[in-house]
Amino acid sequence: MRRVVLVCILSMGLLTSPLVWAQNKVDPQIIAKDLLGDDFRRAKAAEDDLVIMPPEAALKAVLAARAGVSKAASRQRCDRVLNTLLEEVLRDATLSLSEAGYGSIIALGGGMGAQMSPRLAALTSGASDEAEALSPAEIQKRSGSARRVLLACGAPMTRALIHVPPLREFEVQRALYLIAKDITKQSLDTVNSLERKKALDWLRTLGRNVDLAEFVIGNGIRDKRAKVRAIFQEFRDEVLEASIKNLADKNYDRRILAEDQLFRLGALSSARIEKLVKESLAAKNTVLHNAAKNLQHRLRFSISRALFEKLGQVFEDYDSKTFRERREVCLEIERLGGVDGIRSLRSIMRREKSEKVRLLAALSLARLGDPVGIYRIQQEGLAAKLAIPKGDLIAIYIDQGIKYMNIRRFANAEKEFLRVLKLDSKNESALYNIACCYSLWGKVENALDYLEKAVKSGFDDLGHIENDPDLDFLRQTERYKRLIAALEQKKKLEGEK
Repeated sequence: MRRVVLVCILSMGLLTSPLVWAQNKVDPQIIAKDLLGDDFRRAKAAEDDLVIMPPEAALKAVLAARAGVSKAASRQRCDRVLNTLLEEVLRDATLSLSEAGYGSIIALGGGMGAQMSPRLAALTSGASDEAEALSPAEIQKRSGSARRVLLACGAPMTRALIHVPPLREFEVQRALYLIAKDITKQSLDTVNSLERKKALDWLRTLGRNVDLAEFVIGNGIRDKRAKVRAIFQEFRDEVLEASIKNLADKNYDRRILAEDQLFRLGALSSARIEKLVKESLAAKNTVLHNAAKNLQHRLRFSISRALFEKLGQVFEDYDSKTFRERREVCLEIERLGGVDGIRSLRSIMRREKSEKVRLLAALSLARLGDPVGIYRIQQEGLAAKLAIPKGDLIAIYIDQGIKYMNIRRFANAEKEFLRVLKLDSKNESALYNIACCYSLWGKVENALDYLEKAVKSGFDDLGHIENDPDLDFLRQTERYKRLIAALEQKKKLEGEK
């Protein structure tokens, strides 16, 4: 009944001893330059080398190499390395989280860590056995070290910090937001400390990396200090006009770079793009008009380049579509877009006029494992409004429970399976999976209780039970042996009939 997906990730990160790297005295900046070349083998070797280097040096080197790169392929290589390095750093940075209140307070060093009750949380692969064995002091040390790495990388890290893939809980999202805000504050203070010309030059240097986007500039424009606001507003307008100039460029890489920059500016570029659509139409500049209209379309529905490449113009004439057609858009984004469609589904959930379509978007998000969709369905009573069939809800909860179980977040998995049993107390899939959950969790008696209930409810696949590694912790118990013996006898009698 249960499918286990094994994901192997090469991520040495902060836990890796940089012995080999130090012995060879390899300069990460030299290696990072190979990411930008046309030699595929050298570029691939550079990716492999960088992800096992000390993260602070490697991150800085890749960010420096990425700044100003015009080739889409080179940017993608840099992004792959950044993502691998960042996930390991973020995993350590959020080891120490407080459970006080809904929006958890982050403890990343200083005296806070010792005062708070730490809860181990990992971002993508769950808490490891090693992490679970860490003392509060060790957790604080690891968190503080990771935080220093992120702060050293500066503002270009902010967008990566607030990117939220599935299965990041709300408390983790809040933690990452606070780190990003802290890094951004450093950037604002730097701008405030410099004279106008030097501040703009500093921002231009920083802005060569397209990850400096809406979060940093938006906070600068809203800063309480008039000087900071004025400098960031001038910088924003400069970035907008420079990108718009290249939006219809004949060079593909320059055009894509401009589109990405404007897209990442998000709400900060929306008004200017809307104006550009009208201006280009009046000037009969068809190429620029089409480019601007396409970008306006992407901005409105938060359509990432990855999703656009998968689905193309799935949102075309969205407002004129019927309820059934808009419903199909949600399902298509979920089915074909996968995790790349999460931002767009969230956008539909916020902007859509029809409550039913909004709820369908929430349902699609829930099936993708996104906590925003799950929260909307579970906490706001939307399931009743949408009249989601009980079978669909059960499928959502079981799928979410299995995802949590696969990343060793057993308490979360338990909650999902118990939700199913509230809807259907004899659901054999939920009963069996919660038995697996308790077995992996080390709660042997609970596991045996639910395994017996699963068998009584009809889960009698003897071969599956005997070969499922999740139940290995139960096999030497007398209750398990009696259960298997009874099931074998039942199968034997059924075979004789």
